Amino acid sequence: MFISIEYVYNTAARTALGVGSTFVAWSIVLLSLLSISGCASSPLSSGDDEKLIARILYESTKLENAILSRDVAIIDSRALAHLERHFIRADDLLRAFQAREEKSTAHDPYKLRRKDLMKHTFSLTPRLAIAKLRSASATAFPTGTIIFSKTLAESFTPTETDTDPLLLAIFVHELAHVRDGHALNQWQTASARRSFLSTLALVTASDILSIFLPGAFEFQSPLGQTSTSASSLTTLSEFAADLAVSSILEKESISVRPYLEYLGVAIGSGSAAMTKSTKQLLRDRAECLALGLQNEFPKGMHDISLGDISAGDRFSIIWSISSSYELLENLRNDQITPPESKVFAMGLARRSFQLHCAIARTFASASVRESKLVVPSFDFRALFKYVRWPE
Repeated sequence: MFISIEYVYNTAARTALGVGSTFVAWSIVLLSLLSISGCASSPLSSGDDEKLIARILYESTKLENAILSRDVAIIDSRALAHLERHFIRADDLLRAFQAREEKSTAHDPYKLRRKDLMKHTFSLTPRLAIAKLRSASATAFPTGTIIFSKTLAESFTPTETDTDPLLLAIFVHELAHVRDGHALNQWQTASARRSFLSTLALVTASDILSIFLPGAFEFQSPLGQTSTSASSLTTLSEFAADLAVSSILEKESISVRPYLEYLGVAIGSGSAAMTKSTKQLLRDRAECLALGLQNEFPKGMHDISLGDISAGDRFSIIWSISSSYELLENLRNDQITPPESKVFAMGLARRSFQLHCAIARTFASASVRESKLVVPSFDFRALFKYVRWPE
């Protein structure tokens, strides 16, 4: 299937009515694009997905127990209460977004593909665990457990009621991996699990091998995925969780800049265990997040072709960044009213450029053909639903 998003946009623009019709039309474009992406493949049976999830949870629990039985940490009760208050608020914000998004896309065929996965992640009760790790870090596991390093936990000053923007952002990022199914998808293969864990420097290579025997279990069928290309899932999911941070915190009128500064510090003080690719991913995330906080954006970004039929992809969609440029022009010319619509529209534009940056950085070696950046197909909706706020 091949559909040009420019055609969808023009059709929406002609049919949108009332004040700020271009803004309304642009929102329709996003909804149309996300719906199209769900038509790529038929769902697994409910029983298949349940078996996959059960096995992944078993392996995740085994590793969590191994880490915490050796490295569990105790911190001051006030500090722990401070962490838990932010942890609960972050999860409440994500669940509220998920519930609104579920309602606004109730008839989306894409939902059938991820029905069991999202049913499971929505029913999870996340927990926070503190551990003595080699670096200041936070990591999400498929079970809903977030392992937070003692070093990072003790870097925050406890308060009774104030909100710490950075702490909330870190928890939103990690819980997005849980609630949106990233953690489950990332654990489908033994090689992906080893890569995921070693990259985060949670445990040593020998630790990983002692827990996960090479090739212990491999699931080739895609758990809740709408495309067959998942080789860049870990990288894309990091960008997606950052989009969750910028979208949700902006909605709550909470600054995202402390989180951006945190990424910069992480790059500069990376441990010896941090790989070159991990440092580069942190740089890319920081630069894309910074782009999403600006009011001015670089010119000449290419439209993106998600999927390449000639390379064997089953579908292709053109994502037009020119629509974002047009939205910004309408904002500058004061063609979007009332004020709350301007705020919504600017947030939409910022996250669209953040999304474009994320795709371009993930597929840095992708070629430009006919003025379009051609990248492999991937789960656009699963990874980037935070571009717009659901009604």
